[in-house]
Amino acid sequence: MHDFYLFCFVKVECGDNEVHRDLQATLMTNYTVSLRPVKDTTDTVKVGFRFTPTISVLAEHEQHLHLRGMMKLTWEDYRLSWQPDEYDGILETRLPLTSQGEELIWRPELVLNESVSTDFASFIPDTTAVVVKHTGKIYWYTLANMQSFCSVSVRNYPFENKLAI
Repeated sequence: MHDFYLFCFVKVECGDNEVHRDLQATLMTNYTVSLRPVKDTTDTVKVGFRFTPTISVLAEHEQHLHLRGMMKLTWEDYRLSWQPDEYDGILETRLPLTSQGEELIWRPELVLNESVSTDFASFIPDTTAVVVKHTGKIYWYTLANMQSFCSVSVRNYPFENKLAI
């Protein structure tokens, strides 16, 4: 018999809630969600992407690959930056992505090619928030539930490798 211990460390920033509310209100003033977060329209937005699957199921008969896991996206939005000394040293805040179905913050558009669902963006919940650093760097952590087509041939089973693209 083995004993397992799970330790969870949570960073909690104590600060004046009124200062946080003022910061969030200032950040969202005149923010236009439909504009890409670039100063020059010819610039590209660099998006970091990491997906860590926790459950993966290959349904050979249906030829579907089902993945669930944690997704992390990062990008920069200069419009959501501030000087910490103007807001009691606050280095980060959380902002909602949507409110009552309306987008509040620009986010990259994600599409799952070969999706089983006809709603290509349905694998990402809309009810998440993002962490915004004072530099304008945005961290979006969310759960993803994806299902895509994956052709399966069992001709050489069990001596083959499977690759779902």
